[in-house]
Amino acid sequence: METKDYSKFKIVNSNKKLTERHIDTLMKSIKENGYFKSKPITVNAKHEVSDGQHRLEACKRLGI
Repeated sequence: METKDYSKFKIVNSNKKLTERHIDTLMKSIKENGYFKSKPITVNAKHEVSDGQHRLEACKRLGI
C-alpha cells in the first residue's frame, strides 16, 4: 500500500531514536536517486512502524 497520509503512522518507542543526520542523508539520497521501493517502510496492522522510521520522516519532509 502507498499513501501520503503520514498521520496514519505511529513510531514505536522501542525503535531507534530519529537523528537529523540520518534523515538528512536519506533526504539527499532520495533527491538524487529517487525512493527505492525495494526498501519499503514496514508497518503492522496498527500502522506502527517496525522498520523505516528514518525513511518515513525523510519522505514526509520531501512530500513524497
